[in-house]
Amino acid sequence: MDTYFAPAERTTNDQLQEEITTVTNSPVIEELLHSIGGLIAVLDERRQVVGLNDSFLKTLGIDDPGAVLGLRLGEVMGCVHSSDGPNGCGTTRYCSTCGAVVAMVAALNGEGPVEELCSLSTQKDDTTREYAIMVRASTLKLEQRKFILLFLHDVTLEHLRAALERTFFHDMGNMFTGLLGASQYLVREDRSEFASMIHRAALRLHKELEIQRCLFKNDFLEYRPSRDDTTAAGLLAELKGIFSKHDA
Repeated sequence: MDTYFAPAERTTNDQLQEEITTVTNSPVIEELLHSIGGLIAVLDERRQVVGLNDSFLKTLGIDDPGAVLGLRLGEVMGCVHSSDGPNGCGTTRYCSTCGAVVAMVAALNGEGPVEELCSLSTQKDDTTREYAIMVRASTLKLEQRKFILLFLHDVTLEHLRAALERTFFHDMGNMFTGLLGASQYLVREDRSEFASMIHRAALRLHKELEIQRCLFKNDFLEYRPSRDDTTAAGLLAELKGIFSKHDA
């Protein structure tokens, strides 16, 4: 069969029913599906779903598990490329960069537990949504058959937050750099205390941004403190200059 990435062959209906029975009757699989939190799916060697835990079904809004058994993961989750040619999920031009398929194929090739990030676009009721899902795939054998265990964790909010942070700090950094440069020019042209106060405030804002950037990254070692000698009178004078023009 034609494919751009993973094998396209599918399990026959009779074999699929045997696999579903094997998984259903396995105490090991039953314990995994009921005791571990998060989204868990069991797939056969041809990447077709033969078992899902309740959390997975509830998340996808599936009332009848039988309706999705035999489908591939992209088809279950509504991936926008799951019906593309040549043979659907796992075989399209986009699948070679799909973390879920990459993890499954690697696990089947004996590479042990494999974890990959899957960027997923889904479509439901004419609404397209973007997700970032961490997929961990491992294999196990039951009755001489190999199955794939998939553990999925939705990290969409974490990735969205990281993207917003990068954008915020990049844009604010550019603005504060421009403000600091303008304040330096101002104090060269204007020797007044008001101009000096503006420059000190711009410098403090620029330093505060760098502190916040390190705090958000949880990497305190990256920040290098700048130590300056000062006095209580100097600090009070700086505070007075900041608040002297305040409306309150």
